Amino acid sequence: MTVSSQTNKVIYIGNGVAKEFAIPFSFLEQEHIKVRQKKNDIQTERTDWTVKSGNLVFADAPESGAEIAIVREVPLTQETDYRDNEILHAETLERNFDKLTMQVQQLKEQADRAVTVDLFSQSIPSEFIGKLKTLYAKKENVNAVAEKINQVNDCAEALPLITAAPDNALTAQSAKDAALLSEMNARISETAAASSATQALLAAQTAQKYIGETVFSILPISAAGYHLLDGSLISGQGVYADFVNYIASLVPDYPNLFVQEAVWQSSVASFGVCGKFVYDANAGTVRLPKVTGFVEGTLDASALGDLVQAGLPNITGTAKYNKSEINSSGGALKSTEAGTQALYSSNGAGSSLPGVLNFNASLSNGIYGRSTTVQPQSIKGFMYIVIAASAKSTVQADIDNLMSGVNALVSTLSSNKYVTDCYVNGNNWYRVWSDGWIEQGGQTTSSTGVGTLNFIKPFLTTNYLFLTHTKTGNGDYTVRNTVEVLGTRTTTGINITGTPSFTNSYTWYACGY
Repeated sequence: MTVSSQTNKVIYIGNGVAKEFAIPFSFLEQEHIKVRQKKNDIQTERTDWTVKSGNLVFADAPESGAEIAIVREVPLTQETDYRDNEILHAETLERNFDKLTMQVQQLKEQADRAVTVDLFSQSIPSEFIGKLKTLYAKKENVNAVAEKINQVNDCAEALPLITAAPDNALTAQSAKDAALLSEMNARISETAAASSATQALLAAQTAQKYIGETVFSILPISAAGYHLLDGSLISGQGVYADFVNYIASLVPDYPNLFVQEAVWQSSVASFGVCGKFVYDANAGTVRLPKVTGFVEGTLDASALGDLVQAGLPNITGTAKYNKSEINSSGGALKSTEAGTQALYSSNGAGSSLPGVLNFNASLSNGIYGRSTTVQPQSIKGFMYIVIAASAKSTVQADIDNLMSGVNALVSTLSSNKYVTDCYVNGNNWYRVWSDGWIEQGGQTTSSTGVGTLNFIKPFLTTNYLFLTHTKTGNGDYTVRNTVEVLGTRTTTGINITGTPSFTNSYTWYACGY
């Protein structure tokens, strides 16, 4: 084989559920794979794993938040004995070259983690490490440092007296004070350095985002790991494996947060948004929600990602009228009681039963009455989700660009509806379109036709069109009203309570979402 990648280590973050992790580099023997776990600054070596189909599979899932390092460690040996005039197999030679390359990569990875000094420096790295350890081992309180500084200041005030009366005791005290002052200056420098390091670490931890976290921003975010909630399809490969595994772990506890691809596409086609995820366990992919417009907070886990349609308070009213003056109504006006006589008859008698005209804005547009409030004032921005905790490599960035191109192509195809699934078996068939529209049909085998007709492909709603065709004596098919549908219609079938006028079987056609 060849060793085309320079990677020999990968680090994942456990979520308490995922057991299988990809090994993104080649190796010669399973014994060359080492796994180490870090949790709460405690490192341990994990041995409860096997390699299956190029992936590392744990017996027990790593704890949530635990760092898992998978590293290739090749023995620094050469075990092939080359002899004069013997046949040298190419596979043996290539394997040795592969091992040598892996050894070099291993040493480079370790060197990259080592502390180095400048090319012209005379410092010894081991001594430099010792100084760093000493710096971080300092536990003196800043208040204690300040107290000793005050002591030095007190000593400084006594210096004129020491100068005026330089006896042996005062001279010794002066030397002691000078040493203390020197020590305090050193401690102050160390404390300042430690404070700067602590502040930097705190800033890094504060800035860190976690997989699955959503972020609203009025500026574009180019940091690695952030992705717009734009409905993109995320593949669980490489740096995105943790994200896909995390989303998969939510399926049992939050099933309402997930929908099928057809439902997702239907929501986007109808409303332009969908707050649900689509998880495909077989493909190992996650379809992100597509979020634009307003986002509403909730404390109900079962409502996560639900779409609340736009609405306005309804406007209603009632007016009475004389039938001779208003004979019809439309839009938001609806007549519920017709007048029985004119307001004034020919003999001048008054009307006793005027008509009633009701005003209901929801009759004109369903948006009225759907809500009790109007849209609030708002500011628009981007909605991001964190899908990776580490920076992307050049290859992964290229994959991102490729996926962006694929998503753009899919978006173009989506604007031109196309068939995504089809089925034919004799006279029975169905077609599923990219926007979720379903067409299907078939021919009954019963001569009576009475009973429940089960659809080949269930619909999402019962608002579908259903037609029947009967067969005439000359073999032609013509549309007739000879099959009555008087029973219950469901998403999976329809009840036929009438029969065709002919004894032959009938064909049927249905379409809808």
